[in-house]
Amino acid sequence: MTNLLPAPTLAPAPAPDSRWHAAPARTRITYQPRADHVSTSRPDGPTCDVVHDMARDAARDALPRALTLLTADERARFDLAVRGVCAPTHLDSPAALGAALGARPADGVVVSAAVLAAGGGRALPAIAALGRTFAATPLVVLVTGEVAPAVLVGLGRSGARAVVDVRSATGWGALQGLWPSVGVRTLAHRAADVLAEPLADTSPTMRRFVLGLFEAPAHVRTVQRYAARFGVLPTTLTSRFFRAGLPAPRQYLALARLARAAQLLESPRWTVGAVAAELEHSSAQAFSRHLVLQLGVRPREFRRRYDTAGMLERFAAELLAPYAAVLRTFEPF
Repeated sequence: MTNLLPAPTLAPAPAPDSRWHAAPARTRITYQPRADHVSTSRPDGPTCDVVHDMARDAARDALPRALTLLTADERARFDLAVRGVCAPTHLDSPAALGAALGARPADGVVVSAAVLAAGGGRALPAIAALGRTFAATPLVVLVTGEVAPAVLVGLGRSGARAVVDVRSATGWGALQGLWPSVGVRTLAHRAADVLAEPLADTSPTMRRFVLGLFEAPAHVRTVQRYAARFGVLPTTLTSRFFRAGLPAPRQYLALARLARAAQLLESPRWTVGAVAAELEHSSAQAFSRHLVLQLGVRPREFRRRYDTAGMLERFAAELLAPYAAVLRTFEPF
């Protein structure tokens, strides 16, 4: 069958960036994702299962998000093909797909031609409408069997970016080229670069405390949850910062989460409401009040003034640079 839409052009996989590998002779702060070591012998610490869940959530959150409308057989094969490349969420209908896109932007949508063909005359117009409404989200058609040309033509008119024919092994491999490489710069990677100099003279555990703020999943929104990742009581952690004359841990966490908000808002697909939901604020209004309290700006001004690098620089200027002498020997854990 001849594709009516251009197949994706796959670029060679980028060479591993050696900057993320520790070199004993260098003092540069590097980011290396790993599961936090937590002692499970203490009754107040999290169990091994909780620690593993946290590590799994952090790894999944770093991957591009894909929404799919596939058959049961296609789902299993799709999961295997994109493991470690994107985090798929499988949905059962165009309506569910639209609701998911409205609640939170995605990095791509994959729709099966077989599902659309089986859906009769309703499925294709519904997907075409979604393609027009969420035009910034790449729409990809997956072909696993014979499909009527009219289906592909209709999807092409709806804005589908590519057709991937997976009736051969090479087709499944081509799916990996539709999303950024797993080496894409996550918030934690960017924080390691921007904060390298301010953290260079701090204690190793303080570096781990700071970089862990940007590695933590979005649902880690309280000091209690963050302290649990290290097996430390939140009251103990807060007391150590207070005795050292440092800002409270919740302030470090708050600015780190605003750096995450700035990173999301760099994409035009993310609305203020979607970012508020992602960071688990009760509403867009609650997120707006939080911005006013922390930075003295409203969401529109925040989006205009701060990108990720800008928020990371503010984090360093407010929470690291003024306390450099203390942080050389401070041990938060």
